[in-house]
Amino acid sequence: MSASTDGIIFPSHGSKLLGTLYRPHGEGKKPTALLLHGIPGNEKNVDLAYALRDAGWNAVTFHYRGCWGSEGNYSLSGIVDDTIAAIDYLSQRDDVNMTRFAVVGMSLGGWGVVAAAARDDRIRAVISINPLVDPNDYVIGDDYAESFAAMLNGITPRELRSQWMGLTPLQDVASKLADRPTMLITGEADELFSVEHQKVLVDAFPSIEWWRIPNGTHIFGDHRVMLVRGIVDWLIKNLEGLRDLQGLAIRSPKESDHRSLMGAMKYDEILSLALHLSLNEQLMLIEILARSIRKKVESTPKRKSSLALMRGIIKPDGAMPTDEELKEDYVDYLIKKYL
Repeated sequence: MSASTDGIIFPSHGSKLLGTLYRPHGEGKKPTALLLHGIPGNEKNVDLAYALRDAGWNAVTFHYRGCWGSEGNYSLSGIVDDTIAAIDYLSQRDDVNMTRFAVVGMSLGGWGVVAAAARDDRIRAVISINPLVDPNDYVIGDDYAESFAAMLNGITPRELRSQWMGLTPLQDVASKLADRPTMLITGEADELFSVEHQKVLVDAFPSIEWWRIPNGTHIFGDHRVMLVRGIVDWLIKNLEGLRDLQGLAIRSPKESDHRSLMGAMKYDEILSLALHLSLNEQLMLIEILARSIRKKVESTPKRKSSLALMRGIIKPDGAMPTDEELKEDYVDYLIKKYL
């Protein structure tokens, strides 16, 4: 069966919710990631959904009640209920492997994945990206409340602010995820939630993996390639087992794909991704790089030193060196001797 992008509809508390299933090539049950957007949900992480599909995963996006065409009235507390309704629906499908089921959420969706995992142990792994951790630490402003409510159905700015303050702080439920792989991803330049805001979750959940991306903004607008790659690799490592780093260049099915992807990444992004690897993975990466460098050095033609030729240290063969070559080698000699 070919890869496809299929619309899905499922119920939640009497309303029809709309979503999309990014289904990979092949038959049978596939590892699956449910993606939760924030409020109002302009960033839907479609690039992540396609990358997961290319890696052999089902990726599912959906819209909570009262937003983006889904029926019903929007409510912040309803995010978790709608997420569990999505899990109920997916668990009944014959192409979803619930033993390899993860949730990934950004911003308010990052709050939602942790809150949902605290209630539902069918979730086997969690990735929370720049989440709201404690509503008491970040009070939503009037301007945000008004602009968000304008895009949502059945909620006023005042109701939104009130519901925001009623959300459960993540540090109060973090202990319920202690037996499951969980990663927190934060941007050092997040314009909404500070590092101190996110650290509250880390302090309450010492075993959580914390990936801090330098210069990353709230939606990682300039770091999407690194973000997507890191998420896919982490899910594969934690729910499929680590793939062969040398053969797949972490996950890419073709060497040409890997070169294209790495070429699109900035130096600091590559460095940050390498630093995020486990110790064993870093050692494997060093070994691969060392072999690659050694091969390049051995294959590079070596020109005999012009000074050596003039001094007779090496028996000259071919034409005598030019003045420019002599000058170049003499400069190298001085640099090595005095610098």
